[in-house]
Amino acid sequence: MATTVGQDHPKHDSLEVEDVELKSATYNPRAHLIPRPSEDEGDPLNWPMKLKLLILFQVCWLAFLGTWNTSVINPAYGLLSESLHISEVQASYQTTIAIALNGVGPFIWIPLANVYGRRFVYLFTTLIGFATALGSGFAKSYGALIGVRAINGLFPVSMALGPATVTDLFFYHQRGRALGIFTVMLSSGSHFASLFGGPVTAFVGWR
Repeated sequence: MATTVGQDHPKHDSLEVEDVELKSATYNPRAHLIPRPSEDEGDPLNWPMKLKLLILFQVCWLAFLGTWNTSVINPAYGLLSESLHISEVQASYQTTIAIALNGVGPFIWIPLANVYGRRFVYLFTTLIGFATALGSGFAKSYGALIGVRAINGLFPVSMALGPATVTDLFFYHQRGRALGIFTVMLSSGSHFASLFGGPVTAFVGWR
């Protein structure tokens, strides 16, 4: 039985061409990204990098202010004790109560963020932080100061929501740097607070 060497197979060739065309049509250059972004423009993973970096800066700045806010009064314990007629140990308790409430805050804000969204919680807690920081300066008694500082300790929500926000914005291969920046800002606030609080206390006063 004779066979033809080098005979063309048009059916096979057409199948190969169709397969290549199908692969080209369905190829998604973002398919290798983890997590894989959706086709929705509202997906934070699809936002422009400039917008992502702007949001990262805002979240990091709030984290910095959170630890700054807790510690900036520390150099003023002496003046605080004289003004309110308490011991310096008692004066330190207004920092202790703020730190304690820092740990309670996430149990309140994370559930609220899951229901109402993170933007609302960020804005609301920032308002709390501003109002209670201002109120601390006008406190006329030790009890009032402790009460206001307790509420003030609930303010730094970025400590809890910051890592989740970074996770929403960046892919796996980008999160290391983004979370590194966030961690540096979070831990640096309390370190720089005394450098600012000391001169202000010396030249302006604790209020």
